[in-house]
Amino acid sequence: MNLIFMRHGEAMDNTREILSSQEIQCSILTENGRRQVIESAKSLPKIDKIYTSPLIRTLQTAKEVADNRNLNVEIDNRIREINWGKFNGKENSSELDEVRERQVAGDFFIRFGQYGDSKYSIESRLCDFLTDIKKNNFKNNTILIVSHGTIISFMRRILELKSSHAKKGKFEVFNDVDFQFLDKHKNLLSDISNFEVSKRLEEIRKIKNSETRYKYVNIAKDYNNIEFNNETLKYLILGLNDKLSKVENILKPINKSKKEIILVCVFNNFSEFFEKWIRHYANLGVKNFVLVNNNSDDDSVKKINEITKNIKDIKLDLYNIEATYNCFRACSWRQQVLDIYGINRWYLNVDSDELFHVDEKIEEYIDSINKDGHKSVKAIMIDVYSKKPIFENKNISDMEFVDSNTYKTEINPFYGLRIYGGPRERVFGLKSSLQKIPLLYYTGNELIVNYHFVFPKELNFVNISSAIFHYKFLPNSLSLYKNMAKSGVYWQDSKEYKKYLSAYEDDAKLSMFSKDSSIRIEDFRLSDIIPE
Repeated sequence: MNLIFMRHGEAMDNTREILSSQEIQCSILTENGRRQVIESAKSLPKIDKIYTSPLIRTLQTAKEVADNRNLNVEIDNRIREINWGKFNGKENSSELDEVRERQVAGDFFIRFGQYGDSKYSIESRLCDFLTDIKKNNFKNNTILIVSHGTIISFMRRILELKSSHAKKGKFEVFNDVDFQFLDKHKNLLSDISNFEVSKRLEEIRKIKNSETRYKYVNIAKDYNNIEFNNETLKYLILGLNDKLSKVENILKPINKSKKEIILVCVFNNFSEFFEKWIRHYANLGVKNFVLVNNNSDDDSVKKINEITKNIKDIKLDLYNIEATYNCFRACSWRQQVLDIYGINRWYLNVDSDELFHVDEKIEEYIDSINKDGHKSVKAIMIDVYSKKPIFENKNISDMEFVDSNTYKTEINPFYGLRIYGGPRERVFGLKSSLQKIPLLYYTGNELIVNYHFVFPKELNFVNISSAIFHYKFLPNSLSLYKNMAKSGVYWQDSKEYKKYLSAYEDDAKLSMFSKDSSIRIEDFRLSDIIPE
């Protein structure tokens, strides 16, 4: 089989010397780039099939060739540009060069930022692509592959085809390609993956509960999943081994034998928001609460007992956990609660600053979910705020506004529909994930591994049918956020809380309110917020 690798012509971002890997931002060919392609196409030999990356500059290049030869173009996502992650849209930098150097030195798993490609992810998709090329075409075919310079270099190295880096708009022909080198490289990747799995399985053997340990084997095998990296796995395992201590109290305990929904919440210093929180869920129809106290140093427990005993039909079990907080570790504390209270029931997992919202009583809502055959419910997180500066909120009643038109979506291979935007992006430039699976039917096979994601991942691929009102800047939150930022135990070294404090230092009167985007919470409609 003959392979022709052709790099797209000069594109706008090439002239600006910036990296470009996302469709929505991808640049088009310059006029010079189009001329490069037209000129090169004149010298191309007879072609039987064209494969191209899906980005605009490669599609334009492939079209220039195909139109003159009456050929169809097959778009293949596997030969798309490297996902540059946080470097996308930026110029080259010493930090980016450091990632490249580590990849060249043999680090298969360092990524271009958190969600960027790794050497392993690039080579895996390219090996899959080349395997299909070999399988789906005749031996005497000539195949044109239109892609990007670095991606072409990766494919040539996999096939051990010696050449220099592809020039823009140019092509190279390789006759009678020997695909045995592809098989050799696939074996190399297999050895690397087996080694990674063995390391993770060794960690999983540390889980004390044998049933949970068995369930985590599938996560170990999913070693290249960004959401299940080794650091995440370490904290999940720590949380599974932490001891939850049940507190004896005067409140009526939960009857485990009744298969009623149970709300699960981990909290630290709950006293400010607890009364509004518990009354909201009682009005929603929730009767069973499991609260996990993680090192509160206020009067949370006292207030919980005082307020809850005056609410009819409430049953509440309280636990203490003294371990240092980490968001993944806390997911495993919730997992422990699910195993304590048993399978074949619905659980509502929320935080102490979140109010889950549906337009009917919780049991009626669950009945409709059961009829649809779903075992999970997806919610969008809607930040609630006041008109006042972010750290000058004195009364929870002032927090009565949400954004109406600033939420955005993208498709994510782990989350399904991912939501971001809202006031956190509008005001702070944060692209936080704003979707959750708060409501889950637990059969014993499900794992809570992330605040925004559960396992198996199919449970995340449901439509958004509910909302969580998220009270981000509650009264007295300045000192709390300072501690959170200093601790570094929250997501990405407490990056979000550091961003809040940095913005506050720049402008102490900074507010989340916007006359163009803010509406009162009573005017909220889920159908208006979710983008098409």
